[in-house]
Amino acid sequence: MSRVVTLGCALLLGTTSSAPAEDSLIWSADRPEASAGLTLIRAPDSNYHWETIQGTHWAVLEPVQDYYRRASFLIRVDRPIQGKAWLVVEFLDRGYGLLDIVVPGQNVIGERHGVARLNTGKIRRAWFRFDQTDFQQRIPPGADIQLFGAPYIRRLSLTLVEPPREPLPDTAPAVRLTRPMELVISAGADSRTLDELPNALATMRQLLPLAKALGFVAVESYVKWNFVERAPGVFDWSYYDAIVAELDRHGLKWFPLLVVGSAYALPDWFFNSPDMEGFVCLEHRIRIEIPTIFNDKQVKYVRRFLAEFGRHYGSSNVLLGVRLGPSGNYGEAQYPATGAWGYKWGELHTHIGYWAGDPDAILRFREWVRARYGSIDRLNAAWFTRYRSFDEVTTFLPETALSPRMRVDFATWYVDSMTNWCEKWALWAREALPGKPIYQSSGGWGAIPIGTDYIAQSKSMAKVRGGIRLTNENDNYLNNFCVTRPAASAARHYGIRLGLEPAGFLTARGVVGRLFNAITNNADHLFYYHPNLVGNDQVGVVVEQVV
Repeated sequence: MSRVVTLGCALLLGTTSSAPAEDSLIWSADRPEASAGLTLIRAPDSNYHWETIQGTHWAVLEPVQDYYRRASFLIRVDRPIQGKAWLVVEFLDRGYGLLDIVVPGQNVIGERHGVARLNTGKIRRAWFRFDQTDFQQRIPPGADIQLFGAPYIRRLSLTLVEPPREPLPDTAPAVRLTRPMELVISAGADSRTLDELPNALATMRQLLPLAKALGFVAVESYVKWNFVERAPGVFDWSYYDAIVAELDRHGLKWFPLLVVGSAYALPDWFFNSPDMEGFVCLEHRIRIEIPTIFNDKQVKYVRRFLAEFGRHYGSSNVLLGVRLGPSGNYGEAQYPATGAWGYKWGELHTHIGYWAGDPDAILRFREWVRARYGSIDRLNAAWFTRYRSFDEVTTFLPETALSPRMRVDFATWYVDSMTNWCEKWALWAREALPGKPIYQSSGGWGAIPIGTDYIAQSKSMAKVRGGIRLTNENDNYLNNFCVTRPAASAARHYGIRLGLEPAGFLTARGVVGRLFNAITNNADHLFYYHPNLVGNDQVGVVVEQVV
């Protein structure tokens, strides 16, 4: 079979001695002018200089100081190459991070290997497999590949021959806390479909060594209802068994989020059944795919799911604890807000607002008002209304209330309804998991439309000896101080666990600010999404300084 590329160049694989290697394009820091087929290009955010370290020449990437940009090596492919290929990167393993590439066009990236930087100080090799190549120099000013996360490189090759799988070195945790804390991180364990399990496991195998090296003790993943109860009453835990087995092989614990009440986790059989009734917003009167909490049609399914989870994993030593996902867009102790994860990952009408327009919500509100006032005359006197009977009472937008008492009553009922639903979840989870830490997912910032009452949720979690994990931190320490102190105070008062989670992207200041906030709040649990730590250059520098 003829090859598009046949170069008699040397490719270092596994040893530092040269060996003939056909079908390869090469760039080398030893003799960049003699490189064959690959070229490094300089550009803003892609500048580098030369250093000699222990007698070896290296291209050293110059860091970018902007929090929101990253430095990268720009690689140009100078000769055509077709079919499956591997990009091999020989790098100096200094600091902690993750090698990654960006390639526009029709390039398809498959498996990657050895991409975790573990601060071993060794010369290591990582590779990225291209299942399809389409190099057309689409990255200004004429590059094909952006390489991130590798500040020191010695050799690059693009080869048609599969490179060896070098084992990742064992490393001791870089951080050990004097006061133990549950340090939890994401590690690519989640998929949108069951068929994506092999990709999830491959990603985990690259990320878990880095997580362990940084001192994390557990990995979070989302346990989705539709992944396990694919037919009514028939449970298949094979997806998560594979995740747990991979964690166990790496000496890490599992901290899952249990999601039953969000649109993206609904099984087909439930979604198409009469028991599926979604929230309806009062602003637009639109029904959505997140089940309403204002009827009991979910109860038997939630209890069954939690009980089966407990039977299957409750005695596992790998299970660190669980986080509950009673409702909301992602699985939180709140009403729908923002985040369009719809049924089967479709579009979802969502916004911060009031989700009390479905018939069951109106009925529950009417019952609450009747119990509170007893007579329609007393209600009318308090609300400045002219109802003839309680049958005329309905839910409404708070800004349309005719009196302050009318508005306060609606807000009280609305928030308490979410608190009560989440407490039921906590009680059912404790029945299923009598000896494991349980956290409620408390989001928002205390706004009434969100429905999260930090004090009430802390009090309810005290009944199950559980905790709350706030999901509301961002890059601003002042914001984090303000939105976490009410829950932190309540957690301390009721003697429950406190956990903290970011709501999205973090710069270096956000990473350090969250760590400071956790320590000063005396938190028991701290979670990061792994891109928070490896997704920008400044964070990597800060992590190395902390270590």
